[in-house]
Amino acid sequence: MSVLTGGRTIWAYVWEDDGAFAQEPGDPTDSEFKAFGDDEDISEPDADNSVETYYRPFNRQPSEYHEMEFEGTWGTDFIYTNPWWLGFVYGSPTITDNTGTGGGYVLNFSLSPTDPPKTAHLVEENHYQDGTVSQTVYIGAGIDDPSVSTAVQDPMDVSLNGFYVDERIYDDATNSPYGELGSQPDTDFSPLNFANAELFLDLSDSGTAEFRGHVQDLDLSFNSNTEPDYELGTRFGVNKVDLDFEPDLSYSARVTDDLKEGERKNFYGNQVDTSGDAVYPAEEMSDVGVKGYVQLLSRKEENNLQINWTEGFPSSFQRSNVGDPESAIDDDVDRSLLDVTAEATVGQDPNVYFS
Repeated sequence: MSVLTGGRTIWAYVWEDDGAFAQEPGDPTDSEFKAFGDDEDISEPDADNSVETYYRPFNRQPSEYHEMEFEGTWGTDFIYTNPWWLGFVYGSPTITDNTGTGGGYVLNFSLSPTDPPKTAHLVEENHYQDGTVSQTVYIGAGIDDPSVSTAVQDPMDVSLNGFYVDERIYDDATNSPYGELGSQPDTDFSPLNFANAELFLDLSDSGTAEFRGHVQDLDLSFNSNTEPDYELGTRFGVNKVDLDFEPDLSYSARVTDDLKEGERKNFYGNQVDTSGDAVYPAEEMSDVGVKGYVQLLSRKEENNLQINWTEGFPSSFQRSNVGDPESAIDDDVDRSLLDVTAEATVGQDPNVYFS
């Protein structure tokens, strides 16, 4: 008897059609199966029948169980290698072809009421040693908690957590409308790590974001809050609803001579007294939003990603490791972000992935 391992499991996705939701397997017009990234850690999709237990008087034992709404959840963590997954956050990008001038293809992602976040079919294909190949298609899959993070000596990690509303199981993958996939799709580009990431901030309120040195880690959470929608007459989700978009940025940076008060001044509103010294705390918070962006660059300059925001309001601040001779002192900052967009540059035609 051979035990199935992740080394014999395929995990890929295709987009559902814009304006459609929970399509039957094979119905989406997208035929390009995509991988999320390198070194994927997959949270096995979890199905929940939301079972309710009913009791009757004079009886300690349940009299009946009843299924309620079907709730499917899934998640995956991976090293960033391509920007296709941003379709889960923003929907289809605007694509500009700059290959004629050597600039590659530029993908601009932004929130739009007419182009909402995309949903997908997730496909899990299991290859058993006896030759059997099974396939499960998870339908109406979206995400509600995506984030990008890295730290010194770590890769650039992407974490996606989401939902799905139905599934189809094929004991023989050849009976699936998608057929047997046979291999894991290419991740397209080299994985990125902390050395490819830079944080730019406008701490001096100059109107220009400048490189923030000595950053030790960062975590940008999109908090897109998309969830399935239900109605009377069925216990399966019939649509999705895109709720509030609450992005935030957390990072830690060394306290240095040239930026010893940069983060702290900004947190308290950049207020000064008559001598020109900073006042802590300020009497009022005014004009403290910081423009900036996180830039991810590949070594070959063929896979760049820049995440931009118009304002990053300081929501919390902490100075850590004070008095500890075995540690450097860091400023730990959380910022609530406004109008977060993403711009990716790739060296191959992205229209294949956003057909």
